[in-house]
Amino acid sequence: MSEYDDLFEKDFVRNNARKENNIDDFHKTVSSQKYNGILFLIYIIVNVLFTFGVLMYFTYQYPNTDTTLENITVLVEPDIELKYIDETINEADFTVTLKNETGEELQQLWVTVELFDIEDNSIGIYKFSEDSISVNGIYIIDERIFLNVEPVTFETNYGIDFSNMFYIILGTIQALTMAVLFIIVDRKSFKANWVQFKEKPLNYIGQIIIGFAIVFGSLIVASIALEYLGVTDTSQNEATIRGYFVDDTFRLVTLFFMLCVFTPIVEEVIFRKVVYNFFQPKLGNIVAILGTGIIFGLMHVISFGDFVQSIPYILMGIAFGYIYYRSNRNIYVVIGVHFINNFITYAMYVLILYGYYSL
Repeated sequence: MSEYDDLFEKDFVRNNARKENNIDDFHKTVSSQKYNGILFLIYIIVNVLFTFGVLMYFTYQYPNTDTTLENITVLVEPDIELKYIDETINEADFTVTLKNETGEELQQLWVTVELFDIEDNSIGIYKFSEDSISVNGIYIIDERIFLNVEPVTFETNYGIDFSNMFYIILGTIQALTMAVLFIIVDRKSFKANWVQFKEKPLNYIGQIIIGFAIVFGSLIVASIALEYLGVTDTSQNEATIRGYFVDDTFRLVTLFFMLCVFTPIVEEVIFRKVVYNFFQPKLGNIVAILGTGIIFGLMHVISFGDFVQSIPYILMGIAFGYIYYRSNRNIYVVIGVHFINNFITYAMYVLILYGYYSL
């Protein structure tokens, strides 16, 4: 055999090895997409089942909703009193008083007020609620709304719902169910990521710390952007979560597990592992990072319609996507960053609740 024959043989072996690696990568990608599809299906099915279950239970509890609402009496008509500082409108006091004459205790009574400017454009929708309204009980609302545009007209609606505690427990069970199913179905990937994490723990812990700094920076940028746009109030999603915090140990512990443990697992698996890895093979990392960030942001505000408030969530989602990419797609790193972010918010609301901190 000549030296040329040996050279050709080596090239042949290298080419075959390269082809085998490409085939292995292809099979790994196909297998990953298969499991990601199952994870996404689980996410959809669990959400649909829980939503359907709540609707069925609500129908059972309140079979005659219209009649119930007709027996909620408005004792003091809704009113908006504008507050001016240096001839600039920046807040308003919203008041209304309702009485429960339905003959039964209401788990929750809620009121929404939508404000409109001079051109009849919606300025924002604000929701207030009170749990456990007894028979003949009176619900007095006297709340301050922070504004950057003067409202000319407003519309109010009221209704009944389950208590906040009901939704906290439900949300915790829902998130726990999805998290457990995700780990069971995709256990090989979780195990592989954990082995990878344990091989270089200091490196990945450092990435978690740096990752949180990136998220924190994104929130500062979002705050500047909202201030530039004249938005001074918080998102309805954040206001709803803050309303869950009351002086009750069981509720606070449940909120910790829902917000800090199960939610980061579910959201990072869906938005990063599933959605990111759906976009990335076809469109590349940049599109995957931006795409998942935008979807992540919109999902947090779509129920309330305050889309300008999606800016912080979008930038935070982009930060999470970048962290996932930089960590070689290690799911534990981005879950860790998400945990720290949510825990700081959780701790802040607890401190506010007990008077140790104020916004």
